[in-house]
Amino acid sequence: MILTDRHLTALGGIPSFRAMSVKKHAVGTKGTKRKPPSSLPFDAGQYVRAPVLNIASAISLGQALCKRCPTDVPGNVKRSCKQLKLATQQALESWTERQRLQTKQPGISADRKREVDILTDQGFGALRQNLESHAMLPSGRSKKSDRAHRLLGQLFPDGLGFLTWKYAEQLAAMDVLIGRIDADGLAAEIDAVCGPEFLANIRLNVSDYRAMVHSAELATLDVSLSESVRQVAEAVIDYAVSVCSTVDRRDPHTIRQASKLLQPIDALREQLHRSSGSTTDPSSPTPAPADPVS
Repeated sequence: MILTDRHLTALGGIPSFRAMSVKKHAVGTKGTKRKPPSSLPFDAGQYVRAPVLNIASAISLGQALCKRCPTDVPGNVKRSCKQLKLATQQALESWTERQRLQTKQPGISADRKREVDILTDQGFGALRQNLESHAMLPSGRSKKSDRAHRLLGQLFPDGLGFLTWKYAEQLAAMDVLIGRIDADGLAAEIDAVCGPEFLANIRLNVSDYRAMVHSAELATLDVSLSESVRQVAEAVIDYAVSVCSTVDRRDPHTIRQASKLLQPIDALREQLHRSSGSTTDPSSPTPAPADPVS
């Protein structure tokens, strides 16, 4: 994340971010001696970049930081904590939705998607061609001719153009068509004219097609999870910078308070440092930082 002017302005008040030297007994403008800087260590520079996060550690870190934030902090810290809480909640909702879809439908390979798409198109094409073949026969020579002609008008008044639509749109059109077949009682008529294999084949193909579309939705959610992790990471940095801006080097209490509020970041970094070969896949968990919210 690139620090904004607001971040730099906030950090400008911390001595570790200024090229300056403070004399131990510097004299103020009124001749009073200033307090010497505290000996407590505090490196604000380590908080201008978020630790490596995936969806699990991002949520856990965001929850831990928000839980530690007291109610009497300055306004800028409250605001950044509120944004961090919102980003964390949105990430949790995205991950929940991804898991819900993932349990319903596992992933489908690209080759399988093409196969399902082709078979589905061919199934509807076969039914239409069968009806067209019967409709072309003279009505006096075939009892199915007039029935096939009527079914063509009922099922495919606009042809098969819907088979060229986008996956989700095509699925919706196919669901509407099958819904009309069932609601209008046309299934028995189709079976009588074309044979039971054609409509049965279409139903199986549409079921596979629906699974394929849901798999594509799951892939879209993977992208959404990456975006959620990025948003939480930015909110973590914004919050950490706001906390760092409250530090007064001559006031040990402010140093201890800031260190306490940002301790979950330190804990996560330490865990990542100890873990060898840790993964950053958006859906794989990592050890949670301190004080996660249940």
